[in-house]
Amino acid sequence: MRGQDITVDQQMAFGALFGELSIHPFSPNLADKPEMIILDYSADNPPALTDIWHADETFRETPPLGTILRAKVVPETGGDTLFASMSAAYRGLSERMKHASRTSRRTRAMPSSPPPTGKQPSPNTSSG
Repeated sequence: MRGQDITVDQQMAFGALFGELSIHPFSPNLADKPEMIILDYSADNPPALTDIWHADETFRETPPLGTILRAKVVPETGGDTLFASMSAAYRGLSERMKHASRTSRRTRAMPSSPPPTGKQPSPNTSSG
């Protein structure tokens, strides 16, 4: 909801209502609150880690329930973060695709090091 003035501690307390907060193994975070990821983008620090569609922390055996975002600086246009329901996407699959999904083996591994940084490929992508 727009216009909320909450502190980091309040945001973390709200997140804890849903379960244990996770600590991302390579995203930038606050030194004294490692559960809080800080994404501070500028021309000198482009959003290389989130410049395309992604699902948060799916490399974990048990990924977090969700993500709570708080934007402190918002552009006049763009900068949108979109959410997708994987359970709704699954329900929309044909029975054949659901069966293939249930019977196939999928593996996601955490990279051994953070992805390399680089220029954002397009100025039209969102920074999450």
